[in-house]
Amino acid sequence: MSAFELDDYRLDPGSLGVADVLSRERRHRVPRHGPGERFLRGPIPLDWLIAAGRLPGRSLHVGMVVWFQAGRQRKGEVGFSARLPSELFGMDRSTATRALRDLESAGLVKITWAPGRAPRVRLLDAPRLDGTATEVGEVTTPTVDASAPSAREVDADVRHDIETECGAPEAGGGSSG
Repeated sequence: MSAFELDDYRLDPGSLGVADVLSRERRHRVPRHGPGERFLRGPIPLDWLIAAGRLPGRSLHVGMVVWFQAGRQRKGEVGFSARLPSELFGMDRSTATRALRDLESAGLVKITWAPGRAPRVRLLDAPRLDGTATEVGEVTTPTVDASAPSAREVDADVRHDIETECGAPEAGGGSSG
């Protein structure tokens, strides 16, 4: 039997180079925009995107354009030109306007129309369960429904329903065999 040799288990210094470590790190990163490349500034509330995504037609596309403009100008209210949705997504002006109106009817944006001018679009928070919306960034105080059951009460109800359907668990907690 031979003696234990630590050198038999050492890595070859050239087998794991710095380039390998860097390429492994890059594989696990979120993609980033390159120099001069356009990007969305966030965070963008997921509930807002979900609400826009559930609307008909190109509403989500137009919503992304509004968020892009708001991020670029760092303002919650922007002038809307149908030129940008046309350039980015190939949609015509009437489609963009219809989608913008759909966003407004869903409570995601507020539009101010002025004759002979581009509409001003203000981003709103995604509508709450009561159907109201607030301007992005407005601090709201959550309301608590006192009649709603607590999480413990719901858990107890679920546990009771499971025990009723499947039978009560054995006192030992395990199975014998």
